[in-house]
Amino acid sequence: MSKLLLIHNSDRLFDALQPPDTKRPNFYWYTDRFVSHIGTFKYIYIFVINPKEDNIELRCRAEPFDFDALHKGYLHFKEYHEGKHPHYKMNIETGIAMSFSKLTPTVILRAVGDEEDGLKIDYEVIKPSGKKTIVRLFKEPYSEIYKDKPLKFSDIPELATLIPEIEDVLPFKQIEPNAEGRYVYEDWLAMTTHKGGTWL
Repeated sequence: MSKLLLIHNSDRLFDALQPPDTKRPNFYWYTDRFVSHIGTFKYIYIFVINPKEDNIELRCRAEPFDFDALHKGYLHFKEYHEGKHPHYKMNIETGIAMSFSKLTPTVILRAVGDEEDGLKIDYEVIKPSGKKTIVRLFKEPYSEIYKDKPLKFSDIPELATLIPEIEDVLPFKQIEPNAEGRYVYEDWLAMTTHKGGTWL
């Protein structure tokens, strides 16, 4: 079964991410490109996971809190970036996954340039370590939030190289809904440790 790609933005550097306590989970964007409501951060964590194999419990923030809701959120976000919702003045939210599990990033990116600049475009790959590699995450510089034009990670050669078989990773891989109109991912591992809550 395909894996999922999630990202997390932070101004702190971590080897792995796990909530400090059981009161509030970590939040992850389910996306094929950069997304944020408040601009860029110092670090971007990219996770490529198989929930069942990696024992990572997930819950979508949107009802009914499952993979179907997560993927439909992403599809709406993708349509927005393809120009299909021009009436929206702000960046549409992609699917958000929540988890109390420990996630180890596949790739870590660190912003290049002024730390105070919240509209960065270039990032250095710091995991995996090796030859210094700079990636540009946007089509062009931008000077206003929600005016960014993020590139699909699969269209950035340096990132595609670091994520084996990226075209077979969700949400890059195109999937079809079932007869009931629902998107099914067999390796989804629903959160059972916490029965309720969206932890705004």
